[in-house]
Amino acid sequence: KELIKKIEEPPRIETFNVQYVTYKKHETKATVRPSLKVTYCSGLANFTEYVAMESPRAVQHCRAWWIQRSQTPVPSNVDEALTQVNRLKVPAQLSVWTNKKYPEIVRHIF
Repeated sequence: KELIKKIEEPPRIETFNVQYVTYKKHETKATVRPSLKVTYCSGLANFTEYVAMESPRAVQHCRAWWIQRSQTPVPSNVDEALTQVNRLKVPAQLSVWTNKKYPEIVRHIF
């Protein structure tokens, strides 16, 4: 049999306007700690990211994510974050890598 090597497409980045954002606590049996599920809605398209507020390995990422959206102290857990989400800045647009199995948000534009 001849093996055919799949040629990967270069990333296709598209920009979407954000109409609104929803926030939820995300827990699964597979994860030890809950995360903050953030869903950006743009017309009929929704894009989701998970902010691991309680993960020791993601402290710097979570801190940067929060500081970009708020001037309040970074919450220590998801429940605390959920009490403050109504004060977070909402991005006007997202840049999304769309031609992959799960679209990936690559930039938030405020």
